[in-house]
Amino acid sequence: MTVISKIFNPQSKVLYHLDTVLDYFDGKNCDPITMEIDPSNACNHSCPFCISGHIHLKKFKGTEFFNRQMMNKETLLNLVKDLSTTKIKSIAFTGGGEPTMNPSLKEALVYLKKNSNIQLGMYSNGTMLERFDLFETVVESLEWIRISMDAGKKKSYDDLRVTNSNNNFDVVLSNIKKLVKTKKKLKSKIVIGAGFVVTQDNYDEVIDFAKL
Repeated sequence: MTVISKIFNPQSKVLYHLDTVLDYFDGKNCDPITMEIDPSNACNHSCPFCISGHIHLKKFKGTEFFNRQMMNKETLLNLVKDLSTTKIKSIAFTGGGEPTMNPSLKEALVYLKKNSNIQLGMYSNGTMLERFDLFETVVESLEWIRISMDAGKKKSYDDLRVTNSNNNFDVVLSNIKKLVKTKKKLKSKIVIGAGFVVTQDNYDEVIDFAKL
């Protein structure tokens, strides 16, 4: 049986954005359809399968690729203000590092929601939402958020991601529950998802993760 994906279908995407495609072939300057923004190269986890996982912890300081830079407030806010004047259709906040570690992210999300029709999404490990009081902002501003879990049990999660008491398995579960509670309270349509990158270290917990 042949399964045709409705998501990864380049032909359908071309047709969906036909107006932009036609403008392009007419020689017009076209804004991007979507954009990814990395507000932070810093992360509070160190996942072995992450392309940047080995550069986030202090023990790697002094190595060639160590990088915990944060996009400064002026740059981030100027960027979103510029983007709000374009015809870009969507933005995904991602990493790099953990986007919610940037203290100016909240202000950027609020600005885009108030001043544009750009659809917003975010990839996050979900452990930093409390620090900058992001629950209501996320629920009110984003179309979707995907929380990376990659484990079905506490010990595996904490070992795999190299956590501490401020960003461990219990914290992320609590934050996901609070996101769901906030979604219901505000009657939001945000899609709250949980992701699992399957590796040789965690494949035997896929069922535990699904049940969780």
